[in-house]
Amino acid sequence: MGVYEQNVGDMHVPYIVPGECSGRADVRWVTFQNNDGFGIFASIYGSSPPMQMSASYYTTAELDRATHNEELIKGDNIEVHLDHKHMGLAGDDSWSPCVHDKYLIPAVPYSFSIRLCPITSATSCHDIYKSQLQN
Repeated sequence: MGVYEQNVGDMHVPYIVPGECSGRADVRWVTFQNNDGFGIFASIYGSSPPMQMSASYYTTAELDRATHNEELIKGDNIEVHLDHKHMGLAGDDSWSPCVHDKYLIPAVPYSFSIRLCPITSATSCHDIYKSQLQN
């Protein structure tokens, strides 16, 4: 477990055929801030387990449209996905389609809660998350 910092643009993986990338697993909280420090804080809430997170300057539609990495058109906005569970790690791919049973997500009801709040450069995201744990 640790705290990591990375620019969204650096999270992109230039696969030959573009696809979803930049995913992070077991995320407890994440912040997105502009150069002035203004942004948003997102965290798991209550008894929710860690989430899956991805962020990209390329929309899902743009990744689906392009057939080569050099065809991608970078947007001005960041598309963020905060997910309870994500199927696709370790098994289901386009060149060898197979899904191992242990990686399937059962079709049962799930409950997932996240907390969103605006932040500034003066905000301590560590303090927000710690105070949430105490409540």
